[in-house]
Amino acid sequence: IQRPELVKDYAKEGMALSAKHSFPYFSSTCRILYGWALAEQGCVDEGIQQVKEAVETWRSTGSKVNKSYLLHVMAQT
Repeated sequence: IQRPELVKDYAKEGMALSAKHSFPYFSSTCRILYGWALAEQGCVDEGIQQVKEAVETWRSTGSKVNKSYLLHVMAQT
């Protein structure tokens, strides 16, 4: 992943749309990316917290889609 400022902006848009349409999988995926972007921009503690909470939400959906990628992002944070 590159360009955390763009990732953060797109993730915020994705979280808003996902919340509006009740898509917990997409909301948590966007929040993981948002947390990564925060950490990359220097807000490490907040970014890690966002990622941890989003991973728990993502796991609660039962989805296995993008599992290795999302865990990779978590590890980078």
